[in-house]
Amino acid sequence: EGRAKILACCKAVADLCGFNDFGRVIISGFSQGAMMANDVGLHLPSRPRAIVSLSGIPLIVERWTEKARQAKMKGLKVYVSHGRQDQLLPFQASVWLQGLHKNNGLDVTHRPHNGGHDI
Repeated sequence: EGRAKILACCKAVADLCGFNDFGRVIISGFSQGAMMANDVGLHLPSRPRAIVSLSGIPLIVERWTEKARQAKMKGLKVYVSHGRQDQLLPFQASVWLQGLHKNNGLDVTHRPHNGGHDI
């Protein structure tokens, strides 16, 4: 349900701004927002410019894998950052997220930091 609402919002903004190609849009989020950014970014009708995932984890691995493998997503830029000392969401999950995207043809930059669950 969250994905549908955010996709509808993205579509409304695109209509308002007069474009139907999301190639200029960077979708970003922190924590649960990062998970939604990954999910929505992979479900947009066209490839976004980039996904920025700050302290998020992979959620729907099979679905995200399927979406990432689509030809339109090949080379999609994804920036992943996560704190090594995160006590809420394990740092290792960002490594898994990086692998999920990279192994499916996305262009991933992984930048860990020494902080916790923060930016």
